[in-house]
Amino acid sequence: MALVHVSATGTRTTGTSTADDWSDANCYPTVSDSAAGWSGATTVILNDETITETSAISSVNLQACTSLTIESRSGVRADCIWTMNSATEQLINSAPASGCTTVTIQNLSITRSVDMSSSATNALVYFAGTFLTSVTLSNVIIGDFDVNGYEDADGVLFRCASTVSRTVNLTDVLVRNVNSAGSGFNAPMFDLTGASHTYNLTRVQFENLTQTRISDSIWAYGIKYGGANTYNLADIEVTDATLSHGTSSEEIKPFMYAGNTTSTLNIDGMTFTRVVMGSSSATVKSNGWGVHLRCAYSLRNYHSVDCYLWWTTAAQGSQLDGGGLYISQSEAVQSAPVENVSATRCMSRSGACIFISNGAGGRFWNIRAYDCETEAGVIYNGHGGTTYELSGFLVDGVTKADHALYVNDGIGVWSRLNTDEDKTSTIANGTVINCVSAGSAIGFDNTSDLNALTVNVYSVISINPDCAEDIQEKATGSGGITVTTYDCIVGSSGTDSTTDNDLTTIADDDLSDVLTDVVNDDYSPVAAYQTGGQKWWGEVPRPRGADGEPFPDFGISIGAVQSKAAPFHPANM
Repeated sequence: MALVHVSATGTRTTGTSTADDWSDANCYPTVSDSAAGWSGATTVILNDETITETSAISSVNLQACTSLTIESRSGVRADCIWTMNSATEQLINSAPASGCTTVTIQNLSITRSVDMSSSATNALVYFAGTFLTSVTLSNVIIGDFDVNGYEDADGVLFRCASTVSRTVNLTDVLVRNVNSAGSGFNAPMFDLTGASHTYNLTRVQFENLTQTRISDSIWAYGIKYGGANTYNLADIEVTDATLSHGTSSEEIKPFMYAGNTTSTLNIDGMTFTRVVMGSSSATVKSNGWGVHLRCAYSLRNYHSVDCYLWWTTAAQGSQLDGGGLYISQSEAVQSAPVENVSATRCMSRSGACIFISNGAGGRFWNIRAYDCETEAGVIYNGHGGTTYELSGFLVDGVTKADHALYVNDGIGVWSRLNTDEDKTSTIANGTVINCVSAGSAIGFDNTSDLNALTVNVYSVISINPDCAEDIQEKATGSGGITVTTYDCIVGSSGTDSTTDNDLTTIADDDLSDVLTDVVNDDYSPVAAYQTGGQKWWGEVPRPRGADGEPFPDFGISIGAVQSKAAPFHPANM
């Protein structure tokens, strides 16, 4: 085992350090210099000060040891700053073919002393090679510098590549204050690609990111992912990001974007707050500020707050859809239903809360949108996918954005078909209120000439006096559409145009009065706030969706109100 100390005033040039001796003679001046003392299981301890490098840790350095730990003396990450004083060099640029199998960097800050230039060739910290099996960053701050013209796809801050089996753990990492500008493509903060890797990201925060570009971006502004890897993300936060172009109608990719469909992505906890894409004077095209997902996945506890996508108002068809979460392609196969997704005070052309399309379907439970602005479908299910289920949802106060060009139906909830496969949509146990649109609050559309769209609506409240319709269907193609409502309550905003089955129309615009009237011996709420572990279905069997699976327990504050005479009411199960 080798121990070396690093201090800015150190003078040691060879050998190992004596533990707890912080004299200059016992310390190396830089981490790269300390490689002269590395062997076996090596620990490098940095004094609580700024340690400035001018050259990178190389593959040769890592081949001299079997494992490497780099950490601060006190364990306080803000007190120990490890910085690269070069516009082009990396702190670590290593692809060992032998020697080191495990690298851990913990309890310190990583940055650059000067702007990263267009001549840089890789991320600040880069690992590759065929020998490393584990890389860990723990309790690390990384960032606090500007990027001036660097446009490589290999990432600004951290990159891990190659095709060997490897586990990469990023835990309690704070990415902050990175200002990126250039005339070409953008570079992601992290490049997490390669193959046969498992990436575990836990409590990773991204704060104060800005990117300004002229050309279309081709990579994510946050995390580039893809390849035959597994990604496990928990408690991720993205706060105060501003993404813009110098000219209108250019494209900006979302926070996470993959170039292929071979990954597996698992997300449990991700929040976007105050992310702004484009501006009123320089609008952009984008699939949203969040995750672009088109691979096998599971997802829950995913939220957007005060996020805005100023989409281009060019001719329809040249825009892009999406907002908080974009799910696309038939390869986007769920291992479990999506649960607990919300958007609050957000704006995008469509799907500000969630956008599902291009062959993707699945089950979506407890989806909520509050006070959002859009052009169509704050909860949007587009073409493709043979089954779609939305259960336990609340849409409150969605309005048409000021710069929206088109009037679309389903400003709150939208489901459509325009591809070559029949589709069944189930919309159950939800509420859409206080929406404003010249179209409908809930809408269904089939533009296919060959295939049919079947929609079953169970126990939904739609009370939107400022919409032309509450629930509306249309079939612009000849494939046909069948919409059947079961035990729904529709407000006084217009005549419901669906095929009615036990449809109740209430001529009262005040939802509180409606709930007061119907919560009695004849009606009762069937989606109430879950507290103390109490499940709203009680001890009776749950009704089942179109796929035969039971509807979930919900944790929403307002849900459908259902007649006790209805076959799906728990009292009759």
